[in-house]
Amino acid sequence: GNSGVTFGDRYGSYTKIGNKVTVWVYVNLDAVVSMGTGNVIISTLPFTSTSSNSAYRAGVSIGYTLNWDAAPIAGTISSGTPYIYLRKHNSSSNPQSNYNSIVVVGDMNVDSAIILTATYMTDA
Repeated sequence: GNSGVTFGDRYGSYTKIGNKVTVWVYVNLDAVVSMGTGNVIISTLPFTSTSSNSAYRAGVSIGYTLNWDAAPIAGTISSGTPYIYLRKHNSSSNPQSNYNSIVVVGDMNVDSAIILTATYMTDA
């Protein structure tokens, strides 16, 4: 469906060696028609993540953010999916759960931007 946002730039590239994939992503918003609701995700990764429960599947590093109300500080890739959930600090003082809140559309602004790198395993 329509996300209600217009992207300024969306760049990405990847390298796959064996079953390990590394992606580099840059996205910025250009306009917002309607902020809408829901989770902010980076979708259409080049390969679906592994469905194996025996492997630690991903590492997502946020290199840069600009103009977010609640900036992403990490990301996760769930088993068997082709997308990244962006994560933010929550109100918990427990360091073990301090980034478990998913970034939502209301955390973005008209010119929000992000650069990230992710490495994950795939079955492909």
